Amino acid sequence: MERAAKTSKKSSKARLSSVANAIRLVKVFTEAESEIGISNLARRLGLGKSTVHRLATTLVEADFLEKNPDVDHADVAASFVSSCMEILLTKCRRALEEYPAECLVVVGGVAASPQLREGAAELCDRMGVKLSLPPLKWSTDNAAMIGLAAWDYLNAGVMPPLAATASLKITEF
Repeated sequence: MERAAKTSKKSSKARLSSVANAIRLVKVFTEAESEIGISNLARRLGLGKSTVHRLATTLVEADFLEKNPDVDHADVAASFVSSCMEILLTKCRRALEEYPAECLVVVGGVAASPQLREGAAELCDRMGVKLSLPPLKWSTDNAAMIGLAAWDYLNAGVMPPLAATASLKITEF
């Protein structure tokens, strides 16, 4: 019974917190410009983008906010890419500051991004770090890289167990 009361209090606080955040969100629109993106809203409110998106969607559905039908989708996409690059490059910079290294390696599908390649090159130049990027033809989804690594294992005669786990070490190759 005591546990149910604690759970009820927590969910009650969460609902009140959501209401308070929704009110804060609406206030931003009454105090500032009438159009603002999710990323900027999240930054101003100190909330996660997913939280702001969920709140904004709920407020649109309840007719408290209105979507702009004239939104330029290319502009939204460019803003999204810009936000992603800012986050990735900030994380790279912080990692290089915390764990000094001679080289920054960017791999996977994201390594094909011209914006990331350019931003990483600028970051590495500023920090005096070498940048290592795969050729575009090898900048693919990580699943393809895992498949290629498995192919190399099999070609070398290394047969992992059929129920392989994350403990398979590259040193076995």
